[in-house]
Amino acid sequence: MPTPRLFATLASALAVFLVPALTVAEEAPSLRDIGSVRSLGKANATIGYASDTDAVRVNPAGISASTKLNIDLGGFFGVPQHFYALSLQAVDSKINSDENIPVSGGIGYQYLVAGEGFEARKGHVLSLALAVPLYPELMFVGVTGRYLHFSGGVVSNAVTMDASVMAKPVKMLGITAAGYNLIDVHSVEARRSWGFGVAVGSEELFHVDVDARLDTNAEGTLKPTFSIGGEVLIADIVAPRLGYSEDMLRGAHLIAGGVSVIYDGFALDVGYRHAILGDERTFAVAVRMLNF
Repeated sequence: MPTPRLFATLASALAVFLVPALTVAEEAPSLRDIGSVRSLGKANATIGYASDTDAVRVNPAGISASTKLNIDLGGFFGVPQHFYALSLQAVDSKINSDENIPVSGGIGYQYLVAGEGFEARKGHVLSLALAVPLYPELMFVGVTGRYLHFSGGVVSNAVTMDASVMAKPVKMLGITAAGYNLIDVHSVEARRSWGFGVAVGSEELFHVDVDARLDTNAEGTLKPTFSIGGEVLIADIVAPRLGYSEDMLRGAHLIAGGVSVIYDGFALDVGYRHAILGDERTFAVAVRMLNF
């Protein structure tokens, strides 16, 4: 059976990435680190593949790349940075799938607390995404409008937006370029960033995603993050996943893993992310409703 062999190959590839010297994480997680529990288990390697609820956050064009109606509710808890978050996301590409111009959409809400005392960052984020196919089954574009309100260590009350384009030259290949926070609101929770991803696979079998993201730091310098992750669907019931991320913005090298158990249109997701040679640990759990 090819899927377990592929999963073992992915695990070996992740080990190769761990060879370079590692540093301890310096910054606490932020809004950019919150998506779904499914993406956390792949170390947020989702830009190239995203067509599920993560598309609202990292690749709105991906909403149009498949036909589905999914809802995702997840919770995150991180130590010792006193980090916790709630995320609710939904995508719908079924409602207009038979129209001449099938407009797809998604919504998202995140609540985040990071840090403690007067420096704690607390905030709410609302997102609305729209996507259309430029060329059916080949190229897709999308935008996400976002309102964020933060208080405490970070104060923000602003509107910004993301945009992405996704190409699928063949069914099993996705190539994405995205821009995040294109309206500069001068907030560490909404840094202007650029993302690129390449993914191979499909939801019915497996997928592997390799991403690069460039985030603007406080000095205006672009700091890269490189991520690789993937998952395998076994017997249409269980989907284990692994991921690794080298985050130059936060000074963190992160490994992650997770699993989904799928039954009768629902999925239970659990995930864990760990900083190598650091003390950051993030636990997450979610429930998804699939194609109802």
